[in-house]
Amino acid sequence: MREWVHVADDLGRATEMARAMVTRYGVSPDVGQASFARERSRYLDLPGASPQRSEASDQTSARIDQAISSLVEQAFERATEILRKCSAIHQDSAARPLEKESLSEEELAPIRRAVAACSRSDAHAARARSVEAAFRTILAQLRKAHS
Repeated sequence: MREWVHVADDLGRATEMARAMVTRYGVSPDVGQASFARERSRYLDLPGASPQRSEASDQTSARIDQAISSLVEQAFERATEILRKCSAIHQDSAARPLEKESLSEEELAPIRRAVAACSRSDAHAARARSVEAAFRTILAQLRKAHS
């Protein structure tokens, strides 16, 4: 039963993060570059309290709900993909504490790198290499200009 409590908590956090992305930061092209979030008082801001009414129209509220659902679904699919793709690394990492009670920072570093490399999608990895190459070019030009 406790596992479901953690799942519900994670799902709630993911939903709130997606809601902020859509209503506060304008990351959804379907909703647009507008902020629909109202700041609410932190006084008696209890878990499970009803959310404040949005200032958006019913039609916009429906688009906001759809954008939030879409972001949460995409995140779930991405997490599932990472777990499938990196299952051998996760299993190996889970077995290590059974062999040795604690791991040092040096022992954790290769695990972190392996998970990070495995979890990147091919498109993400290509984009990261492209950005890194651009930064190297800029740095080289700056060094050349200042020498």
